Amino acid sequence: MRILALLILITAVSGCTTREAYEFVRGNVRSDCKRLPDTERDRCLARTADDFDTFQRQRAMAEQRPCPDLPDEVREVRMRRALEDLE
Repeated sequence: MRILALLILITAVSGCTTREAYEFVRGNVRSDCKRLPDTERDRCLARTADDFDTFQRQRAMAEQRPCPDLPDEVREVRMRRALEDLE
């Protein structure tokens, strides 16, 4: 979740594409992972294994799940945005 928030912030500030921002953040996280001890490094790197397209699909699926706290209109808007992002 922190990565997603950082990704959104980077995209808004720099004007780069979402894909570029995702890859930038992913690269930084992977660099941080490589500084960890061997026992933690593999697990950390595994969390960064998903490419941007996989991230987009997972995000779209997560936004499709019903959220009982959100009105139907908000869920519909999120669904439309997720589908537009995939096009």
